[in-house]
Amino acid sequence: MAKPVDVYKYWLWNEGKDSQLQLPPQLYQTASDRPTTVVIEQKPAQLSVYILNQPLQAHLSNTVMMHFTTATIATVAFTAFAIASPVELAPRQNATLEPWQLSGISGFSPSGRPGSYPWLNIVANLVDPNELTLGTSTDDGSEVTVPAGNAGANCTAKWYTGTKPFNHIWPCDPTGDGYWYMEIEETSDFSTANFDVKFTRVADVIYHGSEFKKTYTGSAHFEVGDNMSGTCGGSGVCSWGLKAELSPYAIQQTEVPAA
Repeated sequence: MAKPVDVYKYWLWNEGKDSQLQLPPQLYQTASDRPTTVVIEQKPAQLSVYILNQPLQAHLSNTVMMHFTTATIATVAFTAFAIASPVELAPRQNATLEPWQLSGISGFSPSGRPGSYPWLNIVANLVDPNELTLGTSTDDGSEVTVPAGNAGANCTAKWYTGTKPFNHIWPCDPTGDGYWYMEIEETSDFSTANFDVKFTRVADVIYHGSEFKKTYTGSAHFEVGDNMSGTCGGSGVCSWGLKAELSPYAIQQTEVPAA
């Protein structure tokens, strides 16, 4: 049985079978008296496998590090579909996403009186605190990323009195590295004081002539008396908003699998 291998604060233990661990992009080093180290680096349509029984010190990004007791030394590169025995690789993906931060959301409904302003609206503002990795360039092998802090600003649904805002994509203000939009989800008791909303961020960039794109969505429920408060005037005009003490409001997003 191989000895436990420390990779800074990460640990692998080979208990008579192949072990694997998805590691973050940091500097790793193994001692020369440790078990053989196998590094598998995945790129589009290609896997590079490095089997070493000597010290390894490298800057590895989104790789799988595996430890065996074999003394074989080799370097092999082959296509993903040509693996003689299956090796299950951890997927290349972003680390756990920090929730989007909603700074505010508001609902407005007019009085409905003749001659008054006839439009209702819901307006929201939120920020993505995550740096996102969109893929790896086949041109130069570099990772294509977009920086943290991208904002979905002034996401606005606006509809005429007597109609509903469902089944429509409502845009947010233009932003770099893609775009945002909002949808008001259909519910039986919908009002500007009680509604479900879904946000979508499409991170989309061109790098060396190629498009890199990922889509993320997150939903939340807002209701006066729960996470919103506000007033209705004597004229019938009502205005609601996110409670100040709840801002920023966390909305957990998930990545939408590519079609």
